[in-house]
Amino acid sequence: MNEKLLNLLNKEAERIDLEFKEASISGSKTPSDVSDRREPHISAFVEKYFPFPYRIAKGRIIDSYGKESNSIDCVLLNPTHPYTINPASNHYALLLADGVDAVVEVKPKLEGDEIIRALKQIQSVKILRRVNTILNQGMKRSSTEQVDYSKQIASFIFSTSTYSNLKFLIEKIVKYYTENSVPKNEQFDYIVINNRCIIYNSRFNSVVNNNRKVRFNEEAICFVNHGDKTLFHFLFRLNTVFPCVLPMSESVIYHYLDFSLNADFQKVETYPDLNEKLLSIADV
Repeated sequence: MNEKLLNLLNKEAERIDLEFKEASISGSKTPSDVSDRREPHISAFVEKYFPFPYRIAKGRIIDSYGKESNSIDCVLLNPTHPYTINPASNHYALLLADGVDAVVEVKPKLEGDEIIRALKQIQSVKILRRVNTILNQGMKRSSTEQVDYSKQIASFIFSTSTYSNLKFLIEKIVKYYTENSVPKNEQFDYIVINNRCIIYNSRFNSVVNNNRKVRFNEEAICFVNHGDKTLFHFLFRLNTVFPCVLPMSESVIYHYLDFSLNADFQKVETYPDLNEKLLSIADV
């Protein structure tokens, strides 16, 4: 593990926590105002580690099949995305799914109704499809399911706070998915709780199992208490998504993030009773 990079990201994680707390104090106390003050901090963090020609946007994403997502807090645009900035507002007039690499939905406190809102936001992105994929369907290593997953946009939920008992959060997620029969390809990929843990929605052939070093052994919602390494793992996962266009080479920072993961992933935890319910949902 690169200790200097880890130490830098630890400071970044501390800064994000402080900025979120400051937003609670300086905001007007309405959820939308506090949220608006917090979202830019995550976008700023992602922008630091995905510099130009990558760009960061906020808004609704459309695909070429007529589908449109809800407005998403942080959208990571691939360098190939057209520069559709409206000069009057300085906002993107169009966000095209075929030029989006990943999205991050920011929920400062992931509890109660905010959990359902976050899941719906992610689901609205997961129904989109890119036309092209970086995977060649003719390759033996690329199954039909993996190709389909690679046409979707990798999706993260980022928060600094949730229940002290993580099972309460996962119970609410599973309850929403089972009661609404949400298929596995419309579910979240990652939930990041800053300075605490990452929840991984392991589905075979999905982006979560795309890493050549760490693959989960079952289809389940798993979590790892990464502690002060959480932001490090978040950045690592952002660098292992299915991009919309095959890059010329891996990013510079990937080599510094690509450390021996085995030690952390010996501590994978899950709730078998909840995963049994999750697996009962029929695919559509």
